[in-house]
Amino acid sequence: MCCERCIDKVKQLLGEGNYKALKTTLGEVTLENKLTEKDLAALNRKLATWGFTVVNSHTEQVVAKAKTAIFEYMNEMIGKSSKLRLSDYVAKKVGMSYYYISRIFSEAEKITM
Repeated sequence: MCCERCIDKVKQLLGEGNYKALKTTLGEVTLENKLTEKDLAALNRKLATWGFTVVNSHTEQVVAKAKTAIFEYMNEMIGKSSKLRLSDYVAKKVGMSYYYISRIFSEAEKITM
């Protein structure tokens, strides 16, 4: 999810499927209950029609969190002079070492951050 409209759309889709979200933020949703395989498949289909996907593996989660952090960094730093480096920002937001995040990201996306 890359903006407030995306977050709103995901909230709407969750509501249509009667999935109770405890928290919906940029790139992340926390549901009240664990989904059954059937519910997860239905939610995946619904999200896919709008270009969203559910990330399952650890690698996918790290990459998604890194992309969200990069997006947030770019939005926050536009027009500002900051001494905070992207690498420090991403590591702090994702909660892992930048070296680890960078390695996972590069392996998965075939491009550097």
